[in-house]
Amino acid sequence: MDLTGQPQSNEQAIALVEAIYDKPSALVLLISTWPDHFGNLFDMGLNALDATFKKHPDLMAYFQFKDRTNWQKEDKVRKVVLALEQTLVHAVSVFGESHSPEEKEEAIKGFEVLLEEIGGLHRAIVPNFVPDHFAKFLAVLPAAIVHTICDKREEIMPESDREVLLELWKKIAAFMSFHLDAGWKKRVIPKTPKLFKAYRSQTGTDLLDDEASNLSPIVGLGARRRTEGYLNPISLRKAQVRRLS
Repeated sequence: MDLTGQPQSNEQAIALVEAIYDKPSALVLLISTWPDHFGNLFDMGLNALDATFKKHPDLMAYFQFKDRTNWQKEDKVRKVVLALEQTLVHAVSVFGESHSPEEKEEAIKGFEVLLEEIGGLHRAIVPNFVPDHFAKFLAVLPAAIVHTICDKREEIMPESDREVLLELWKKIAAFMSFHLDAGWKKRVIPKTPKLFKAYRSQTGTDLLDDEASNLSPIVGLGARRRTEGYLNPISLRKAQVRRLS
């Protein structure tokens, strides 16, 4: 195995995390502006897909829509949007919530593992899918997120806050893109139960019974969540997303 690029890759991964934590006030804004209502989260996902298809209509081919003009109504879109929102909720939880140093390290590592599993899953089950397709989607995602957040708020968000929030989501998207790409390149086989189920159903691959029984979800990794001093809103939203998935 060629490991010549591994140190540089590790340095890049560390730099991406450091960039996200560079401005603490932005992280406060991240969690304080995250929508409470699941319907807003769902609209966020639809807006992100809509912006992607308008800029890159060729990507619609990977969804094999029955009706491209009414793609929003198809059941597969609901599943994609729910999966996206679970991932975004995870990002907000990891980077926006207060953690001890140990919890922070564990949470970031768990998120990296999850993203690499998603990248490996796409390589295994989506014909002709390449990392550039992740990059195209994640390039438009931050603006779609911030637009939806601002559109659903009762009060107008100051332009300065909007710019800070957009810049932070661009950094989070870069982090996500890096690890999705890494998972695709390494052909990572998912161990998260829901992802492995999709992998197995498409590839016919199975694990030994004892190995499969020990799998545990990545979402919620670092479950000793600190709630002292403020209302923890993310746990509820995670539960809402899980129930509707």
